Amino acid sequence: MLIISPIQHNIISSIKAEHFLEQFQSDLLLTQQLTMQDHGSYYLLFQKQTNDYTLYDGESNQTMFHRPLPKDWSYQMNTTRSPIRFNRNGTIRHPGTMRFYSPDRSYKVTFPFGISRATIE
Repeated sequence: MLIISPIQHNIISSIKAEHFLEQFQSDLLLTQQLTMQDHGSYYLLFQKQTNDYTLYDGESNQTMFHRPLPKDWSYQMNTTRSPIRFNRNGTIRHPGTMRFYSPDRSYKVTFPFGISRATIE
């Protein structure tokens, strides 16, 4: 029983991390698509004090959704900055990197030049 418990915790932690990172990538794609199809005022705004991010529509001044980071996670903007915005052609305005930190891992998110998607390592 003592051997199984840590293994289960690691598996659950890994599944939660995978789910969050997939959701984040989907949210980035949604922000990019809305910007290209609707108007150029959509962006993802990260907030340290609440440890979350929000998809915001700057044209209508409305929050589309709000997503907290998983418990005990944090983030750091390295060479990119918040808010994350795209141009009307789908290009990220400020390419660079950021990191998500879980209790046992670090995930590097790279926003390359051009209209390609972010990569997570």
